Amino acid sequence: EDAANIRPYNGNDPTHRFEDRQRLSSSPCHRKTKRKVHLMPDNKPWEPEFEIVEPSAMRRAIGDRTQASFRDIPQFSVTRLVYVDPMITARLQLNREGVKPLPSYNDYLIKVVADVLPQFPTLNSWWEDGVIKLLKPVNIGFVCETEDGILLPTVFDANHKRLAEVAAETRELVAAARAGKLRASFQKGAGITLSNIGPT
Repeated sequence: EDAANIRPYNGNDPTHRFEDRQRLSSSPCHRKTKRKVHLMPDNKPWEPEFEIVEPSAMRRAIGDRTQASFRDIPQFSVTRLVYVDPMITARLQLNREGVKPLPSYNDYLIKVVADVLPQFPTLNSWWEDGVIKLLKPVNIGFVCETEDGILLPTVFDANHKRLAEVAAETRELVAAARAGKLRASFQKGAGITLSNIGPT
């Protein structure tokens, strides 16, 4: 019956548009449908079997801080393709010279960001209590993966440290974090955080 009423649509016929909407609203594809919900004997929706694992205090704190960050702080992403062949060459040269500790790529990034950040003070800031706090020191946090979760050690005054000092400090911080001995005072104060859990 609906098919018999179909005619070419000229784009300017409001009656035709109304008739089309009528047919769509009466079509089985546009009707509200009811679904059966399988209930258990106690009349609760069915769920697969599971067990509950209580998170450690560290994981709970990480979850709370992550939720608060995404809920309360403006988020945006900027992507830039960077030519880093000179950095790779420099690191290979240090490796050939037997420099210990050998700076990781993460150490290079910490040092580069720390040196450049003072030129862009709004990036070295916190959003807190409805205002922007421009931080004076350049403290760089970095992501460290541990068995208990992700921690964020901080390299303080990174712009005043040489690359070798950054490399030595990050190794001490990572070792302390993975041994469960990283003090809370070394996990705060960063104006910016680098995330690179991949190979370094």
